[in-house]
Amino acid sequence: MIASFVFSLLAGFLTLHVQGPLAAWLEKTDLFDLRLDAMELRILSFGLMLLLAAIATALVGADSSAYLAVSGGLLGYFAGDLYAYMRDPDGAQGEETDDWDGDVVETGPRRRLADHLEAENEETLRAVQAAIQDETRPEEEKDR
Repeated sequence: MIASFVFSLLAGFLTLHVQGPLAAWLEKTDLFDLRLDAMELRILSFGLMLLLAAIATALVGADSSAYLAVSGGLLGYFAGDLYAYMRDPDGAQGEETDDWDGDVVETGPRRRLADHLEAENEETLRAVQAAIQDETRPEEEKDR
C-alpha cells in the first residue's frame, strides 16, 4: 500500500512538469481535435499521471489503496505550494509588499504576551473613548 502512496505522490509532484510536454504533444498530433484550456489540461495531466502511478503500483506487485493513492496524489500536487507556505506564509500568498529573501537580518525587540495584550487593551480603550466622545451620536446612545 505504501507503494501506491509513493507512486501517487511522485505523480502528483510531476503533474506540472508533464503538462507542458503533454500540451505540445496534443498540438503536434492533433489527432483528437482537442481544444483544452489551462485548467482542463492540468486535470488531464493529473489524471494521466495517477493512471501511470496505478500501473507502476501494479507492475511492482504491491497492494493498492484508493485512499492512499488519492492522498498521495494531492499531497504531491500541492507539495510545492505547501513548501513555499511553510518557508514564508506571506510570500506564498503573492503579496507585493513581501520582500523576504530567506535571510533574517535583524529580529527586532522581543515582546512578551503581556505586552501584546496591553497594547491591544490600550487600542480598545482609545476606540471606546472616541466612540463615547463622538458628538454625532444620538443622546439615548450616549446615556448607555
